[in-house]
Amino acid sequence: MNAATFLCILFVSVVLSFALLHGKSNASIEDYSVSIIVFFFAFLSIWYGVYKLRNDKYNLEVMRTNEENQKLEDIRKKESVEKYYLQLIKKNESAISDFKKNFEVVDTRTFGDILLKNQSKIEKEYILNLVKLDDYLKTKKKSIEKQKKLIIDLNIYEIETSVEPEIELIYKQNDYLRNLGGLSVKMIDTLLDGKLVLFYSIFNQFDKLGIFNKEWENQLLGLMGEINSNLLSVIDEIGLLEASVSSSIYDLQLEIISKE
Repeated sequence: MNAATFLCILFVSVVLSFALLHGKSNASIEDYSVSIIVFFFAFLSIWYGVYKLRNDKYNLEVMRTNEENQKLEDIRKKESVEKYYLQLIKKNESAISDFKKNFEVVDTRTFGDILLKNQSKIEKEYILNLVKLDDYLKTKKKSIEKQKKLIIDLNIYEIETSVEPEIELIYKQNDYLRNLGGLSVKMIDTLLDGKLVLFYSIFNQFDKLGIFNKEWENQLLGLMGEINSNLLSVIDEIGLLEASVSSSIYDLQLEIISKE
């Protein structure tokens, strides 16, 4: 409360107090006491009224300021989100374009061709497992081809995350298929050439990994059955599924190279 307001309240209170004594020429002490009390309560009432009016005005201004600040904050957040999605769209568009242009699925037909051409030279006890291996290579190749097509066909305006991690996982799957296909060809070549130590090194490792019992193929087919409805998550799950076997295949490849 400023000085002018205080003086106004005081003046009004005094006027009210003396108005009670107006016309009383012989006012007693009691009259003056009553006048003082009236003066006090009048002062408090007027002071409270002025205080409340100023306080309400202040609160209203604070509320309006807060509302304006909130509106500005909402605008900034909206602009930030819009900027993020615009950058995301451009990033995904570029990543998918590069993927479409540069990615080629590994050709695994070599193993199947060698198997078919030399089936009469291969002992029957190995034929079934080698056919299962050929089936797995074909299934894996088809899986990568489908993932590639679905990534390329994605509507970039409906994606809320970056697709780069999933594209990287498809590249890793392709590397895994290349290594597995290469080892498969190496295995059948060593069998045909009579290099049985190398043959069994590869064959036994494949058997331990469950490749011949269709374990990996069945799990892969199960995930691929869900891929149309949840592409990115399924690619992530395939990456997790094949992480250990892919590492084992890579280690086996290094081991075979060291033995040659």
